[in-house]
Amino acid sequence: RAKMIFKLHSLSVELFNDISRAVKTGEKELYSTGLKKYQELKSYYKEVKREHFSRSENIPARLNTGYLDIINYYKRIADHTYNIIEYVMKI
Repeated sequence: RAKMIFKLHSLSVELFNDISRAVKTGEKELYSTGLKKYQELKSYYKEVKREHFSRSENIPARLNTGYLDIINYYKRIADHTYNIIEYVMKI
């Protein structure tokens, strides 16, 4: 599970850094790259969530909730970054 969290973290940071650089430099192609990375992150988030629910029977409730909170926070970061892409690209 830790590896999955680290991958979610890496994908989120990579997406944010690309869009941040695009805003600073005006490199429009980074926005379309960001859209692809967002879709990748979104599908990986779903995979992580599915994997968690398939193995969550023996996990204490507090740990279970904490893990779900963490993965949901990464999804929210990605969603906010996507909102920046939408705003700039006028999607």
